[in-house]
Amino acid sequence: RRFLGGLMILTGNAEPTDRIVGLELGADDFVSKLTSPREIVARLRSLLRRSQNLAAAQEDSPPEKAPARTGKWILDMSRHELYAPDGRLVHLTSAEFGTLRHLNAHRGEAVSREDLSQAVLHRRFDALDRSIDNLVSRLRKKFEALDPACRVLKTVRGEGYVFVGFDHDG
Repeated sequence: RRFLGGLMILTGNAEPTDRIVGLELGADDFVSKLTSPREIVARLRSLLRRSQNLAAAQEDSPPEKAPARTGKWILDMSRHELYAPDGRLVHLTSAEFGTLRHLNAHRGEAVSREDLSQAVLHRRFDALDRSIDNLVSRLRKKFEALDPACRVLKTVRGEGYVFVGFDHDG
């Protein structure tokens, strides 16, 4: 059974850049130590509720096929792993894997940044937040580092991102 809890960063550093980096690295919330204890407890409870709702939704959904072979790459949904064409495990953060999972579920369709933010980061989309763009950029770099011809994530201007599938890479 997988841990489906969230990650909250509690820090004395309240710089906006540090908060953004923490959230982009997969944290669900970022709280300054200067925040009142009651608010911290409320945020923790909210994070636990979201985690429990996510766990319940996953238990209600049909099991995912594992591994799902898509072209030369292997996307193993049950183990949350991606294998490159040469068999190497591609190390993905939970946010990167969630982004890939969501895009794969909507393969061939443009998925908006708003939809990705809600599905992957479990928060409302903010037009100034570049988290989704950075996640997609990191995924592209990881794909291209292992296979320079791999172009599986497309940007559709004004709409979002499209995952074309690994069988179309190159």
